[in-house]
Amino acid sequence: MAKQKSFADRGAICRTLLFLAFSFAITSLPALAQKVIAKIPVGMDAGHAAVNSVTNKTYVLNTCGNDPTCASNGTVTVVDGVTFSTQTVAVGYYPYAIAVNAVTNKIYVVNNCGNDPLCNAGSNGTVTVIDGVTLFVQSVTVGIRPDALAIDSVTNKIYVPDNNSANITVIDGATLTTQTVADINRPFAITVNPVTNKIYATNGNGTVTVIDGVTLSTQTIAVGSLPYFVAVNTVTNKVYVANLCGNDPLCNASSNGTVTVIDGVTLSTQTVTVGLQPFVLAVNSVTNKTYVANSCGSDSSCHGNGTVTVIDGVTLSTQTVTVGSGPLDVQVDPVTNKTYTSNVYGSCRTCGNGTVTVIDGDTLSTSQVVVGTAPQHMAVNSLTDRIYVPIVGDNTVSVIAWPGVARYDSSLKVPLCSLVFRSCDSGPSLLLGRDSMSGGAEPNEPNTIHNSCADGTAGTFHADESNDRLSLATTNGLDMTQGSIVRVTATVWVADPAQDALDLYYATDAINPAWTLVGTLVPQTSGSQTLTTLLRLRPGPLQAVRANFRKGGTRSSCSPGQYDDHDDLAFAVR
Repeated sequence: MAKQKSFADRGAICRTLLFLAFSFAITSLPALAQKVIAKIPVGMDAGHAAVNSVTNKTYVLNTCGNDPTCASNGTVTVVDGVTFSTQTVAVGYYPYAIAVNAVTNKIYVVNNCGNDPLCNAGSNGTVTVIDGVTLFVQSVTVGIRPDALAIDSVTNKIYVPDNNSANITVIDGATLTTQTVADINRPFAITVNPVTNKIYATNGNGTVTVIDGVTLSTQTIAVGSLPYFVAVNTVTNKVYVANLCGNDPLCNASSNGTVTVIDGVTLSTQTVTVGLQPFVLAVNSVTNKTYVANSCGSDSSCHGNGTVTVIDGVTLSTQTVTVGSGPLDVQVDPVTNKTYTSNVYGSCRTCGNGTVTVIDGDTLSTSQVVVGTAPQHMAVNSLTDRIYVPIVGDNTVSVIAWPGVARYDSSLKVPLCSLVFRSCDSGPSLLLGRDSMSGGAEPNEPNTIHNSCADGTAGTFHADESNDRLSLATTNGLDMTQGSIVRVTATVWVADPAQDALDLYYATDAINPAWTLVGTLVPQTSGSQTLTTLLRLRPGPLQAVRANFRKGGTRSSCSPGQYDDHDDLAFAVR
């Protein structure tokens, strides 16, 4: 979804093996919560971020570039998602919105004042096009005072509302030629449904313009008073428009906002009442829920906490979640079913530090992450499960992540905990099953480093052998560092305790592992159980353990049996 205009103008194991043991109780790991794992310096007045999950790069829009007086051109800071190293790209004057086409690996920046440092009233805006590989830039002239954009990755078209020109500029992503959709009443925010090739723009006169992506013909739909953000559910073909003043043309402070729901086929509308001053919203197409951030919550003085209204896409029934003070942005991660709001004032208007509220999509329970003074418009990388939050107060980007929870790494080909933490857990699903065995194919099998050891394929899930989970946790509750003693736990399915055995191996270099035997654990009963042992970590920034669960045979780091399962877990060590 494209970023849109903000309401604010402005981020020796083996040798030190202690014991071998088995346990039939589930070993509990420390409770985990998301936290800030890095603060990356960027430019001045960072207001928006966009992410390319394919390349694992994040792009931060700095309105004032490197100039505290804001008299110079803006910049974009490019953040590498692995190393957190940065590069800087110069763009136009007063850049206001940014979006990424992950298919073409191009980044588009809307410059409100174009090439005019004085930002004169009649100056045309521009769009800076950045090549994601070379960082080479090109400039496209658009209308006056552009302040949003949306990308259709299917057609490779970019749509830019020109607020003061009363039109929308359509840029061809291949040729950078332009067309104009004219006679739009002060277009403001915009979104695209790439499935239907329809574009939806909110207008200052309480309408939404629907543009046909093929013919550029338009239709106009009446919505509420002062429509602001617009988003689309591509699965249900429903469009959601946040109306700042609801049904009140006078926009009284006590008037609730509304959301207009537009049927993408019939263009019929329904109205849902939400909280006060709903500026932004986000759609989770997987769960068919829409999250509306109400800046003032239920407080007409706007001094209290904001809220998020959760709209059920089927029934249009609502639930309300309290978040922080002054929620400015809302973003959804459909992979984890988590929703995030950036709260400019944190837990209260005078508290100083801003926060990000994390909403669990299943339970609607919340947690708070302190990120810094005045967090702005965020970007979520669903592949790495990281959230990038521009912080105006100290010109940084705060990176939020889940420490201790592994994610599949397509380079190593195994679950990886890339952050140093007190634990690392493959979780309940990444290693569940074995190869393509009947009823329990293992995701991303075989889950050994560089696919170096194949699993056996014989048998049936949870009737025959499998290793289903791996975890590590320090015994002192501190982060994993050289010399830390960690408990290694494997959850296995035992078919025959007289034959089954678990060989645990350890490598200090996960990229080029040289496996050292930790020991062999022998289960005592059949069924699901955990086997555990201790080891001391040696030097190495990225390490790994291997579970070699076998039926018969002899101890090995890669046994050849048809019922044998081999799984690796890579983890960072300080």
